[in-house]
Amino acid sequence: MKQLRLYIYTSNSIKNNRKSKLANNQSNLVVCIKHSTTGITLVALVVTIVVLLILAGITLTYVMGDNSVFNRASDAKLKTDIANWKEKLELAKGPVIIDGLGTFDPDKYFEYIEEQGIIEDKETDVEDNEDGTYEVTTKPGYIYQIELVPTKENPKDAEIEYVGQAGELPPKIIKLTLTESDDKTSAQVSIEVKRGEGATYKYYWKEAGGEYGTAFYTGAELTQTITGLNLNEKTYIVKVEASNENGMTYKEEKMGIILSDGLLQKIAKIEESGVQTVSITGKNANGKPEEVTYSLNVMIYKGDLTLDGEALVDGSTLSNKVYSFGSAEDVSNGTERDAQNTVVLKVEGDLTINSGVTLTSVANAQGYGGPKGMIVYCTGKLTNDGTISMTARGARAEGQNVYLYKNANNSFEYVPSVGATGAVTASVNGKSNAAGLAGANGLSGSGRQTGGGGSGSALSYSWEAWTGAGGTGTSYSGGPGGGRFE
Repeated sequence: MKQLRLYIYTSNSIKNNRKSKLANNQSNLVVCIKHSTTGITLVALVVTIVVLLILAGITLTYVMGDNSVFNRASDAKLKTDIANWKEKLELAKGPVIIDGLGTFDPDKYFEYIEEQGIIEDKETDVEDNEDGTYEVTTKPGYIYQIELVPTKENPKDAEIEYVGQAGELPPKIIKLTLTESDDKTSAQVSIEVKRGEGATYKYYWKEAGGEYGTAFYTGAELTQTITGLNLNEKTYIVKVEASNENGMTYKEEKMGIILSDGLLQKIAKIEESGVQTVSITGKNANGKPEEVTYSLNVMIYKGDLTLDGEALVDGSTLSNKVYSFGSAEDVSNGTERDAQNTVVLKVEGDLTINSGVTLTSVANAQGYGGPKGMIVYCTGKLTNDGTISMTARGARAEGQNVYLYKNANNSFEYVPSVGATGAVTASVNGKSNAAGLAGANGLSGSGRQTGGGGSGSALSYSWEAWTGAGGTGTSYSGGPGGGRFE
């Protein structure tokens, strides 16, 4: 064993004072300390402890942190649960669509998912957004959006999308109403809100084409008034934001003089008379983007125009106080040409129609219908003491939808190329006595469809007789009626 010698020297004074005590001791002290070549140093010990602390921190983060194994497992379980409840909603569509013979009735669907225990009560767990969409809250509190497709008016199916969990969503403005004052200088803004507990609202307004400034009101009130407007000449946009601890949503609406990005806006920019072509982009019946091209025969009148039943007006014919605008080239000739153009009467001023006077479009003399619609565009005041009529002016356009205009929601309004179905044929048998059968009505059209034709009647004395079937409607007339058999 090696020895470590430690020498301790004391001063003379101390030695002298303690001479008697140290007389028998040596003047130096040897201390022996055991030294091992296999021991751990203090530095190594500290490093080991630090490493253990780091490993402990990593372990805690992995187990307990925001992205921990426990949280990931919990998130996976939540996503699986959300997917399972969505699947229940999807499967519930089947019986409703089958029962509806290919149509989707939302009321029956909500009744069915209530019966199946997917929701507690359809009166409280289903929110109608009045735009073809609904918010449905399932029993666990998962909220899904149900959207009718292809359209709200003609639902064939429903698309389902997860929105979030109850209590974890921002407030939602379900309706924003703008009420203009009689003098058009102010407007009242009113909102209806879902999940509005503890919400704060900010109100903004701007002229169309401008930018929003600072909110003119911030607080919890659901109704506010905007002043200093000129609603007779300008378009304004109002926006309201709704916020809580879960986030913010907003809703915008227009008021005043509004021209959508559609046919009227295109006509407003036309400055010369004659046939012109414009294209409008909107949505088709399936909600998909579609471009529609309009061919317009435009007649522009600078200044005021009065139709008095006596004076001739360029671009029209006058007979028995009836002004027919357009030309023979706008309508079908019954052989090689269908209806071609939409007739546009644009008056840049006031338009007055006197009593007993009728304004209409041109029509084919042989009964092949009128143009693809007629638009009266007046920039001033329209005073109608007479009649504006499109009777017997349906556009013959076989196999074509006749597009009229674009709605505010970007969908096109049109007359379908195929109308409703006519009445089917029926038989009557008069072998023993004379027997008769009256004609039946064709089906009524929907969504601007023309109606189907009625069937003919039949009378039989000694044999079986059949009624003539009614024809299917077209884009310009109802279906023809069936013939009588006797």
